[in-house]
Amino acid sequence: MCEAKSSATDSQDRIRVRVRLFAMCREAAGTDELILSLPAGSTSQTFWEELVSAYPALAPFEKESRLAVNRTYIHQPVVLQEGDEVTIIPPVSGG
Repeated sequence: MCEAKSSATDSQDRIRVRVRLFAMCREAAGTDELILSLPAGSTSQTFWEELVSAYPALAPFEKESRLAVNRTYIHQPVVLQEGDEVTIIPPVSGG
């Protein structure tokens, strides 16, 4: 598991979330799971900003992918909590 670090050093104002990546996202990031440090009070939008900052290759997937927080799909921004699991589900093709 990788850990994405940011420039902020005060851990009291930060939370850590577990990020699970599948298919094309896993290939772009080079890992299937990572820990992402976020500012306390971060939303799913902040999550994407911080994730893309640490893993620029994931930027193209933001608009097309679905997010699940703690195994529940989200349909609007949510505030993330310490220890949440965020799963990125990229578009699926097939027939």
